[in-house]
Amino acid sequence: MQSKLVRPFSQPDSSGLNSTGNLYAAFICALFSMTAIWMIWVATRWGIGLTPDSTVYIGVARNIVRKLGLVYPPGTPLTHYPPLYPLMLAGASVFGTDPLQSARWVHGFLFAANTGFLGYLFYRASGRSIIGWSLGSILFITSPVMLMIHARAWSEPLFIFWTLLSLIALAGFLETSRRSPLVFAAVFTALAFLTRYIGASLALAGAAAVFLFSKNPVLQRIRHAALFGAISVFPMVLWMIRNRLTAGTATNRALIIHPVTGGQVEGMLTTVGAMMAPGWSPDPLQAGIFLAALCLLGTAFWLKHRKIQAEGDFSNDLSAFPATASVFLLCYLVLLMVSISFFDAHTPMDLRILSPVHVFGLCVLICLALQIRRAFRRPFFAIGVVAVVLGFSVAQVFVLKTDLRALYENGSGYASRLWQRSELVAGVRALPRQTLIYSNAPDALDILADRPAMMVPNLFNPGVRRTNPDFQQQITGMMRELAQKDGVLVYANMIDWRWYLPTAEDLRKHLPLNPVYQGDDGFIFKAALSVEEEHNP
Repeated sequence: MQSKLVRPFSQPDSSGLNSTGNLYAAFICALFSMTAIWMIWVATRWGIGLTPDSTVYIGVARNIVRKLGLVYPPGTPLTHYPPLYPLMLAGASVFGTDPLQSARWVHGFLFAANTGFLGYLFYRASGRSIIGWSLGSILFITSPVMLMIHARAWSEPLFIFWTLLSLIALAGFLETSRRSPLVFAAVFTALAFLTRYIGASLALAGAAAVFLFSKNPVLQRIRHAALFGAISVFPMVLWMIRNRLTAGTATNRALIIHPVTGGQVEGMLTTVGAMMAPGWSPDPLQAGIFLAALCLLGTAFWLKHRKIQAEGDFSNDLSAFPATASVFLLCYLVLLMVSISFFDAHTPMDLRILSPVHVFGLCVLICLALQIRRAFRRPFFAIGVVAVVLGFSVAQVFVLKTDLRALYENGSGYASRLWQRSELVAGVRALPRQTLIYSNAPDALDILADRPAMMVPNLFNPGVRRTNPDFQQQITGMMRELAQKDGVLVYANMIDWRWYLPTAEDLRKHLPLNPVYQGDDGFIFKAALSVEEEHNP
């Protein structure tokens, strides 16, 4: 019997080999999912990575487990962040584990799930090819950006998970016009919105995609878009009403005009360039050129894709995914700029914030390339797609290996070896539990030393880009309270990103302080008696 030649991205037979193909697909998915879990377990050897945002998520989850509600600290309702991610961490701790430990398993699952679904997306876009699934999984499991966001207690992995499911379901609706995928897409969008406030971009993009790309009559498209918008936004409306009633604010943000600066735009261009070219840190000019070239490439792909669809589309193969994902990317970037300009000027244009752009930007380009390859059915197209994806993955591996080793040896953020072995933290942990503490790192002391602390007054308000007019009054009040209640002022030298706070030298220069502990990692001060005598004659 003559053997049959197997070509890359070959179409599956309809003669019963589908079951074998599904078995291979399941095996590939399991293999990459287990690899993803192993990578997170290695990267979080010192614990899940912790940043200031992470301490809020973990703190809220702990309060939920303690049946105190959605509060952080106890008595302060959660409003600055949506509730779904802390609720997930609390749910994973139902068997008695601390949310800090449960987060490792949660993020291992999310990394495995995101890698698996991204592989499934390419599996469908390539015409149900096992090679397509493998390429998708390889591309994202070797991504340093994906490792970075999944190895830290951030809400981005969960947001990407719901967004991916929503866009896949939305593409299914646009191809079939069945209502069930539309409802599923709206539900997934609502969950993404409850994970991050920027999920509003997904709700807007989904409604726009339904209206623009659906094949139904105009009135039916309007009804479907309205149905999608109502389902996706309704849970968030309830959450904001709850916030308004319990805390007097919907999102803990004020409406103040502070337009995006040129530096922030340059930061975004540099970040996008570094994401798309692993290991390369271009200057703003190079990043702009690279981004322009990427936009031209995307436009060429898009025009070719429209021509393919006009001549005959690939039904039931998620051919509408690039269009829906492109609309989402546009809405995401626009709403991000709006948020920075009117609500939160302190939002950084870093890899974390732009990680959805990285994930779905690559998805759009590769899905379009796979669909163009299927239209021409020439071997060199398939070989070219495989070569580009594998080449990009190899480039990522060199950066990934360095990042994974660094996380394994040192940890990340407040979970790093430096913080966990800090004598400053040990000194705070030895204080009586009721000690009043002010610090430039209250979040770190809360999660590492289990000691509640308050932030020292800030010189500058980064959220609205304005100096704090009440700084002197607040700093005097802090010193009076420390002197009266025998409290301590803890200053951590490891905090180097809160530029808007007074330095240790500023505090010692302008305030009477007696050192209790002094080391390389920071200082513990007590207010001098002269302060108490000055303010309590």
